[in-house]
This record gives sequence, C-alpha cells and structure tokens, in this order.
Amino acid sequence: MSTPTAARPFPSYIPALDGLRGLAVLAVIVFHLAPHAMDSAYSAEVSHVVSFFRFGWVGVDLFFVLSGFLITGILYDNRRGASLLRAFYGRRLLRIFPLYYAGLAVYTAVIIVVAAPDATAAFFESLPWHAAYLTNIRVTIAGAWAAAPVHTSHLWSLAVEEQFYLLWPAIVLAAVKLSRSPRRTLIGICVLLVLVSIGFRLYLLPGYQLGAYTLLPARMDALAIGALVALCARGTEGVAPLLNLSGPVAAVCALALAGLALLSAGQWSYLHPLQQGLGYTLWAAFFASILIRSAGKENGRLARSLRLRPLLYVGRISYGLYLIHYPVIYVLDSVGMREFGFVLFCVAVFVASFLIATLSWRYLELPLLKLKRRLPYGNAADAYETASERVVQQAA
Repeated sequence: MSTPTAARPFPSYIPALDGLRGLAVLAVIVFHLAPHAMDSAYSAEVSHVVSFFRFGWVGVDLFFVLSGFLITGILYDNRRGASLLRAFYGRRLLRIFPLYYAGLAVYTAVIIVVAAPDATAAFFESLPWHAAYLTNIRVTIAGAWAAAPVHTSHLWSLAVEEQFYLLWPAIVLAAVKLSRSPRRTLIGICVLLVLVSIGFRLYLLPGYQLGAYTLLPARMDALAIGALVALCARGTEGVAPLLNLSGPVAAVCALALAGLALLSAGQWSYLHPLQQGLGYTLWAAFFASILIRSAGKENGRLARSLRLRPLLYVGRISYGLYLIHYPVIYVLDSVGMREFGFVLFCVAVFVASFLIATLSWRYLELPLLKLKRRLPYGNAADAYETASERVVQQAA
C-alpha cells in the first residue's frame, strides 16, 4: 500500500514565492550590471555596491529551487489525473514559449540594426541553439560565454529548466506507477540526484567549468532540493517537521558558505572550485530553508516582508524581466548610454526592462494564463490550480 499523505500543505497561491522570485531576478540583474560598474569612471564611488553585485548569480539557484518545488508539487498533486501530461505540457507551453520566442524574434531584429556585422554573424550562428533550448550545451562545448554572443548567455538557465520540464514528469509518473510508495521513492530519487549532481560537477572540474555551471546534471541538485521540499511537505505530518529543520539548516548553510568565502580569499565567483564543488548545493539548501519559512509561516516576519507590493509585482513579471534585461543592457551600451555614467546607465536599464516586462505581462503573458483553464488535469486538483491562477490574475 502507498504511504498516506497529507492534504496539500500550502494554500493555492503563495504570495511570498512571488516575493522570492522578485529577489531572484533583481539579484541577477545587478550581477549583470557589475562589469559596467567596474569599467565605469565611478568605480571607486560604487565599489561597495559592486562587492554586493558579485554574488547576484545566486539568484539563478533560487529560481531552480522554486521551480523544483512548484513543478514537483503540481505533478504529484495531479498524479492520478487522466490528462496529466497533456495539461502539464500544454500549460508550460502557454507560460514559456510565446514570450521566449517573441523575445528572440524581436531581439533578432534589434541586433540586425545595432550590432556590428561580426557580432550579428555570431548571433545568427548561435540562434538555432537558443531556439532549441540548448544554450547551456553550446557554451559548454565552446568552453566560453562568447558562444552565446550579444548578451544571450543568460538563456542557459532557461535551457536547464526546459530540459528539467521534459524529463522530470516521466520520472514522477514512473515512480507513481511502479512504486508502492511513490512519495518515498521520489524522495530517495531526489537525494540520489543531489549526490550525483555534486559528483558530476567534481568530475567536470577543472577542465569544464562552464559545464559544471550550466549543464542540467550539474545543476540538478537545486531542482531536486526544491522537489524534496515539496514531497516532504506532503507527508502525514505536513510542513511542521520542515519548519523545525529550516532554521538550523539555514544557519549551517550560511556558516558553511561564509567558510567557503574565507577559504577562497573572499571570492564569490560562480566558477570558483569551492563554489562549484559544494557551494551550489549549500546555496540551494539555504534557499530551500527560506522557501519553507516563507510558504509554511504565512504570518511570519519573513513571509510578510516578501509580500510587500513592489516585490510581489517584480515577482509576477520576473520571467519577462529575466528574459529581456540582459539584451537591454547590450542595446543601451551599444547606443552609448554608458557614457552618461554608471548610475544613469543603471536607471535606464531598470526603466527600460520594467517597461518592456510590464507590457509583456499585461498584453501577452496574462491573456495566455487565462487559457490554462482549458487544459484541465482531469481530477479534483483542477479546482486548486484554477483558484491559484484566478488569484494571480486578479492581483494583476
């Protein structure tokens, strides 16, 4: 017999997770602005800010944990649905593909106008890889970010997530059909994937640092840790045991990460061997602890902070922000905006990125979200999913 599981341990919509998305995308944006700060004439005045920018790359790790948590929760809650795969992939397609390919199309037109001929040629050479969600594989083969030119290298993380979406549902369904205790089986698989991910990164070092950073097997630990939280919370005791562990785990991870920083002479580089060996996993476990406290204690101080309206809004448009902010940086730099100074350059990047992402959310993403109701999972969980989508739409 299968192990008893609790009812869904979280509400249909968790606003604090939008807040976490907002923090994640803001961290990535400031990370991508860091080189411009260091190259600017104002670098001495903003050196303290630049030191913060250096670890903005961890925003991607937070995105991975959130994705593993949310996607696994959806798949497990709807595991008996008659139309699970059709509904899941249909909904993912509506959420991801339209903006992604519209963004690629618009950026292609912009590159033709603003980029130099050699940069345009390099972009067109990489375009099929971006279109196939293989950016991470391309930069790994080349061993250089230059293989994703004109600020398209950030698409590697979207490639990782898409590859995860393709593979993970099959693993979940296999566990449901073949195991007497699918939840426990999946928990074991998640633990195994964390260990395999660490081992895979260590195997790739030092020759394939970009591969250790961008390939799905190397980054599966963050996705699996998010999935682990979703599965453990669906046990008979609900989220309570996770809440009890989250504080100590966060503290241990924070201390360990501080130790890694000391051992690496204060370097926070995502390519540092200590970060690639254990750092990625420690960041993922730390963020999972934050996720647990955010989602499991709605009235806690952390959850209330993450529900601040500006942060919620940033979280809702985070997909568009992530997709377009790096091209915006390239375009504004190409037209000479950086000559006006680093501060004004940052203001221009944020204003342009938020404007485009807002328009995308209002006129492209939100209308498509409403179509998800036409793709039911085929069980009682549909009401749960529909409620979540209705809350998001009303909040917009």
